[in-house]
Amino acid sequence: MCFARSLLKTCRRIYLERPLLGNCITYAILYPMGSFLHQNIDDKNYKHYDYVTMMRFSLFGAFYVAPLLHGWIKLTSAMWPNTNFKSGLAKTLVEQVSLSPLSSYTFFLGMALLEGKTFQNARKEANEKFLPTFKVSSNV
Repeated sequence: MCFARSLLKTCRRIYLERPLLGNCITYAILYPMGSFLHQNIDDKNYKHYDYVTMMRFSLFGAFYVAPLLHGWIKLTSAMWPNTNFKSGLAKTLVEQVSLSPLSSYTFFLGMALLEGKTFQNARKEANEKFLPTFKVSSNV
């Protein structure tokens, strides 16, 4: 119990004192967990995991997604400092038409580059996957 309390206290301190670092750590864990769950759902083979893919997700989450979202939250909090429904709705709408397309496209581009594809092939893959994904995310 003492270890868990100490760990939680340390995590809380990191998030309060260095929020970007805390976000990087969080996304370095959450993104590969998503890949892990996807592998379990798709393959149903619990003996062989693609750890290299999970590492790519971790790197992408920690070094791209976390800083991007950290900056986005700071920007939108400066633009709409209130925490009421109207400000929340404005943030959501602006995010849906600006950040969402950017983050979807750069996810496909970045992951393809981390797989070792050339920039031209990565861009082609991102172009093919972006529109169908954005259509689905816009309807959610």
